[in-house]
Parts: sequence; structure tokens; C-alpha cells
Amino acid sequence: MDIEPGDINPQLVQLGLTAIALAVKDGTYTWEQWVGLDDGYLHKFATASAITLDMGYLPDADTEPITVAANVSVTLDNINGDIFADVEPPAAFLPLDDSDDFLVGGESMIDAQLEVGQAFSGALTEGDDETDMYGVTLSTGQTVSIEITTDGGSTTLELYGPDGFSVAWFDSYSADALEYTAEQEGRYMLVVEGYWDIKYEVIVRLK
Repeated sequence: MDIEPGDINPQLVQLGLTAIALAVKDGTYTWEQWVGLDDGYLHKFATASAITLDMGYLPDADTEPITVAANVSVTLDNINGDIFADVEPPAAFLPLDDSDDFLVGGESMIDAQLEVGQAFSGALTEGDDETDMYGVTLSTGQTVSIEITTDGGSTTLELYGPDGFSVAWFDSYSADALEYTAEQEGRYMLVVEGYWDIKYEVIVRLK
């Protein structure tokens, strides 16, 4: 249901809040946690809440106060052993803070493989497909110029190395091409992104 700001009656809202305040006679909430003295880890936590409702202020109301309570207790002992027992950690990994520029995904995300010197035409559609991804294979030390022309809108290009990390970025509104010298051999990922309907042509040229 769509509610416009003008449909909300402030007086009715105030009346409802007043009714809730009159009905709630008492309420409690507690939180407990058990932390190991030897390891400093959280081993268990528990919450308990209760609220007492009394509708006796209503005319002709013949009800006793009602108390609603909820208790939750979660034990975390051996959670790592139970959940991650079959997960083998990688031999090498980076801290999470160092993975901001990492491209998450797989082969299915690639729309097409670009050949050096060959132009490729594409289109971005607002609200449906605002990102296209292409693969391009480069050799170590190879310098390329990535050029894109559009039918009027601006796009951004971001190049990811074979290891999945961003190595270069540019905005077609402020630059004509993206130049990059490959530091390692392999397939790079070129991501074209825009925010409205755009037709474009992209080409990777050797320098």
C-alpha cells in the first residue's frame, strides 16, 4: 500500500501513541553475555524481555492485565568447529580492508572477449543492464589504450588484473582514453558502467 505524506493524520497518530502509552503498564529488557576468561571470546548470550498490557482504561473493558514475555538464549561454544569443520583456509589471503578493489564473480559475468585492435559495440540500459564486462588478454609489458565512444552519455571504465584487483579507472566525460601497461600476463577484465540508456563502441589498441 502506497501512503503519501498528506494521507497521514497527525491527530490519529498521536491518539494511537497515547493509547499504547496507557496500555503499557510495565516493561523490562535484559541482555547477558558470557565471555571466556581464557580466550576473550563470546561463548553465550541471552536476552529476556517482558511487557505488561492493561486495557482496563477502555470503557466497559473487563480484562485482567496481560504479560507477554520472550526469552532467547544462544550458545556459541564450538561454533567454528561445527560450522567450518570442512572449510579449508587458503594458503594466502588478504585482510578484508585490502579487498575493496577486488572484483567478485566468475566466468559467467563476462559478456564477450575483446581482441586487441577490434572494435566492439554494446549498450547499457537504465534500470536493467547498467554494467557490461569484457575480457581482454594482455602480455607483461604490453601497453594499450582503451577507447570508448558513446551516443552522448558518459560512462566509466575500470580495468581489473588477472588477480581480480582493480588496476586502472577513468571517466569518459573527462578523458578520451585509458592507457595501461600490463604488469602481468593473463586475462584482464574491462567493466563498462553507466546510469542511463547509452550505446557505445569500445576498442583496445596497442601503443
